[in-house]
Amino acid sequence: MVTVPTPEKREEITRVPFVHPEVGEMAAFLGTEGPIIDVQVKPEASDMFCEFSLTPLEARELAESLRAIADEAQRAGWSRKMLADVRKYYLPDATDDEIRDRLDALTERLGERLHGFRGQLSSQAGRQLLAEDAAAAAGQASGALGEVVEQLARLGEVSGRLVEAQAAFTDLERLHRASIDKAGIRNT
Repeated sequence: MVTVPTPEKREEITRVPFVHPEVGEMAAFLGTEGPIIDVQVKPEASDMFCEFSLTPLEARELAESLRAIADEAQRAGWSRKMLADVRKYYLPDATDDEIRDRLDALTERLGERLHGFRGQLSSQAGRQLLAEDAAAAAGQASGALGEVVEQLARLGEVSGRLVEAQAAFTDLERLHRASIDKAGIRNT
């Protein structure tokens, strides 16, 4: 009698596109040995095909490596011309590194829409930088006004105490004048 191994039963956990539905697909499965992620890359209108599997740990390591190389590539993409234009029109006092940091953060929010015509910053990204700076300036002004309001509130408190102190000194002056009059001592 021949025994045939029972096929491995895998429960699908989730399925998502690889970059884009037209590029490929990733599916996570729970098998007998734990979770596994199968990746199938098969761009439409192409004869290319690639298939591989990753553990969740390997997938995280790959994601970290992809993030690191993407960050390096992105920072290299901020050309001298773009940095000069951004400094000229949007961030006049910023250093190259400060501009790169701002553009990196902006890319996180806007995606690839930062690049405009001929390597310049897109007008949408430029408006976003100006709006962020205006919001930061308004926030600083608001904070400064808050401090002034707080100090004025304390002055109002102090002012009330000073009025009380003045009244006490006036009462003390009357008491001393009354004592002087009672004692028969006169100012000349």
